[in-house]
Amino acid sequence: MVNEQLYINGHEVDIYPEGINLNLQINDMGSAQDRQSSYSNTIRLPKTSKNQMVLGFLGTPGSMSRVPYTQLPCRYVVNGVPIVISGMVEVRATAGDYEVVIYDGVIDLTERLKDVTLSDLNYSDLNHYLSSANYTDSFGNTSGYIYGIADFGLG
Repeated sequence: MVNEQLYINGHEVDIYPEGINLNLQINDMGSAQDRQSSYSNTIRLPKTSKNQMVLGFLGTPGSMSRVPYTQLPCRYVVNGVPIVISGMVEVRATAGDYEVVIYDGVIDLTERLKDVTLSDLNYSDLNHYLSSANYTDSFGNTSGYIYGIADFGLG
């Protein structure tokens, strides 16, 4: 049996037993164009009291919820393995059940970069000459440049 958990805004929500279908995208790492995010098919969430609270009572009479106008962070876990770590949920409908879609990956890369090209980005903190000392010193780095341990056949 598959154990699926969906967290919206840090709170676990109730989901139907049929689960969630994700469309995972794989992008060419050598190209910055045509980046696509992974997404889910439309997910139906029951209007339980827990889900209503998490979604700010969206869809209930008199609700002034701002949920449809905000980016709701989400996390999706299957059998204890995180599948979506820092995704976003978009609420599409509230009649009957809640209907939501999960987006993950390069959700807002285009918005963040706008008309910036890769040559416009500042890499000055990463520019350096690679030497044996720089290579071995990077093993303890947690930011900046980090080289993986490799066997180059030099003994």
